[in-house]
Amino acid sequence: MKHIMKFLEENNSYLDCANDDINTTNVNGKLVARLLTSVSQNEIERTSERSKHPTYYTNVVEPIISKELWEECQVQKKKNSRAYQRTLTYFFYKN
Repeated sequence: MKHIMKFLEENNSYLDCANDDINTTNVNGKLVARLLTSVSQNEIERTSERSKHPTYYTNVVEPIISKELWEECQVQKKKNSRAYQRTLTYFFYKN
């Protein structure tokens, strides 16, 4: 946001949003813009942290598959995610 504010000041311009309280024509509007940007950035970082370290709840509902099968599937999923390249072209004919 500071880059946008600097750009606006350098070009003697302002930002006035019809749907938000963002209005850089005065000091209070600039404050609101900076606060909203900071809150948004905080939410992005908190969401990122939550997705990196998910919370697992045990014994909430009965599992559909066993833990062993789940682990096997995760291993197979990892194997399947490798990038394979074909060296031959195959043609299939149906008689």
